[in-house]
Amino acid sequence: MQVVAVNDFLNHLKENGLVIGKASEFVGNLEFDLQVKRNQLKKQKAVTFKQVLDAKILPVKSKTALEYWIEKGKFKPGETYKCAKTNRIMILTSALVRLNYL
Repeated sequence: MQVVAVNDFLNHLKENGLVIGKASEFVGNLEFDLQVKRNQLKKQKAVTFKQVLDAKILPVKSKTALEYWIEKGKFKPGETYKCAKTNRIMILTSALVRLNYL
């Protein structure tokens, strides 16, 4: 068994943006839920329209608006693609970072 000093543990939590609290304090907190979704998006290479819309990171609220962004060149060529497996249009998270939304 390995023992970790409390200060080291607390510093690790702080450095990674983590907190300790009761689950009841976090459940239902919309802003917290959005932050979790956004952090999960950052870890992925590409995301679906639904994931982007659910995380509310863009100033658009519909799939049609996202399609319009692609059509008008808001995303550079190669920053979106159609997934062969699911047949969905995917957006690279690097594009969302480039546009300062993630």
